[in-house]
Amino acid sequence: DTGSNSPSGNAVGPTGNTGAQQGGPGVRQSSPGAAGQPTAVTLALDPATVGENAGEVTVTATLDAPAPDGGVSFRLVPGPDDTAERDADYTMPDAIAVAAGERSGTGVIAVVDDHLDEFGEAAYIVAFAALDYGDLTGRAVLTILDDDISGVTVNAASPLAVAEGGTATYTVVLDSMPTADVTVTPSSDDVGAATVSPASHTFQPSAWNTPLTFTVSGVADADTSDETVAISHGVTSADAKYAVLPVATVPVAVTDTTPPGQ
Repeated sequence: DTGSNSPSGNAVGPTGNTGAQQGGPGVRQSSPGAAGQPTAVTLALDPATVGENAGEVTVTATLDAPAPDGGVSFRLVPGPDDTAERDADYTMPDAIAVAAGERSGTGVIAVVDDHLDEFGEAAYIVAFAALDYGDLTGRAVLTILDDDISGVTVNAASPLAVAEGGTATYTVVLDSMPTADVTVTPSSDDVGAATVSPASHTFQPSAWNTPLTFTVSGVADADTSDETVAISHGVTSADAKYAVLPVATVPVAVTDTTPPGQ
C-alpha cells in the first residue's frame, strides 16, 4: 500500500495524524465547525490484537459531539503502513455510519484464517469523512498473530513391522501451506534389509494437507536374524521455512522368514 490510499490527498503516514501515535488509535482535528458540531473522531478496535482464528473484530468510530443532521459516513481504507493485505488477511466494510444525533457507529472486520506460516501482520485502518466545515480522520492498528507452524508430520507405527518379502506403509503430510513445492525424500540405512518407495513425494501448495504414502518392503536374505532399519527423511523446497526442517525417522522392525536350517 502507498500513500495513494489516503482519501482526498490527505497524508495519513505513521505520524501524520495530530495526536496519533503509530500502534494505537488516533484522531485528527478538523477546522472548527458551528457550536456543538463534531470536530474530532476516535477509531477503536475490539480487540486490537487477535489470532488468525479470532473471527471478527468490532471497529467503532466515536465523535466528540453528536453527528449533525444527515449523520456522518466514514470511509474505511487501509493505511500506507499495512503489512497485512486487505481481503487476503482481513476484510472490512467500505464505510461506517454515525446516525444524526449519535456519537458513534460500528462495523465488523473479519480476520482471514489462512494456512500460511508467516510473521505477525498489522492492518492500519483509516476512517475519513469530509464535512462542510472540514475533514475528520481517525485511525487504529489491528495486529494479527499467525497461528500456523511449518512442519512435516510422519504417521507411522513405532516400530513399523514388516516381514521379509512383505510390505508396510506410513504417511507424511505438511503442517501448513507452503509458498512453493515441498519434496520429502526417504532413505533406508540398510537397503539389504528394507527398502522404501517411491523415491520421493512432492507436495504442491494446493494439496499441502493431503497425506502421501511411502511403502517399506522387507528384503528376504539367507540369514535367520530379525533386523532393525531406520528410515530417515530429507526435505527440499524453495520455501525457506520448509527448506531446513527436521523430519522424524521411522524405525522399522524386519521379521526374518527364513526357515531354520537353511
